[in-house]
Amino acid sequence: LRDDALSVLDTGAHEKAKRIKEDAAKKIASLGYRLTQEAFIDVQLKLGEAREAKGDWDNAWKTYIRIVQLGTLEQDIERTRFERLAINRQRRVLYMGLSRCLYSLSKYDDENCYYSTIRCGMKALKVDRHFPGVHRIVAQAQKANGDVEEAKKTMSRAVFYELPWDSVNNRRARENLKEL
Repeated sequence: LRDDALSVLDTGAHEKAKRIKEDAAKKIASLGYRLTQEAFIDVQLKLGEAREAKGDWDNAWKTYIRIVQLGTLEQDIERTRFERLAINRQRRVLYMGLSRCLYSLSKYDDENCYYSTIRCGMKALKVDRHFPGVHRIVAQAQKANGDVEEAKKTMSRAVFYELPWDSVNNRRARENLKEL
């Protein structure tokens, strides 16, 4: 079930996403307290991504905020190297999801609001600046916010940092830079 849930967005199949969401809900109910925190967060992340895929940005955002409210991804407790890698992956997915939702909800950068596309995107960059697409959402928000020069700087960094060894991703980053 967990492997199926983790592959939902890779396939792009909305019906499969719906079925996996229902299966995950049944599994969670049957496991009760035995579901690990990491597995629970993975299921919630996939639920948020499935809601994003359906265009339900507000509920996807609420799903991601529930994970933030747990507070476990930001705690500085001793962890093994494997646990740190898993948590960094979850943090990257969480902040990227929050960024996409906030961008779609037109919350680019508001000084009065802790959550904004740019702030969450910068957190995702801090976790993993090599992840494909992580610079693009920040640059789009900067452009929408009227800061075209900063958006160009952000996309320039994407050309150098986002999988520079992958020619397809590098070409995509250069195209995004030209569009700005």
